[in-house]
Amino acid sequence: SVTILGVPPSGQFITALHHYLGIPIYLHTPIEWVKTALFRGEQGLYALLINLGDHPVHIPLELAPEVLGQGSYEAASLRPGMEVDDRLLSEGRLTLDLPRKEGTVIHMRKN
Repeated sequence: SVTILGVPPSGQFITALHHYLGIPIYLHTPIEWVKTALFRGEQGLYALLINLGDHPVHIPLELAPEVLGQGSYEAASLRPGMEVDDRLLSEGRLTLDLPRKEGTVIHMRKN
């Protein structure tokens, strides 16, 4: 079945709908023009980030608590020269700067 809500599908609306329904958002950034995806591999987690904007951006990322589970993690970009601030990764947060129209993959693994 199809349900029509009558509101435009904005990022804020989708986030609110997820919270209301109790569906976790495993990887989230509040910046609409930055697209994200999260994958689990044998060596840890991989976050794919793409900046579709016309200017560089400082990206805050939030991971749902159930993504990391217990333990200590570290994160690094697989792209040479790109720094990831993972000091708050144990709390499910990390940040990085991403140039305009570019992307990276962040590898997160247990220490």
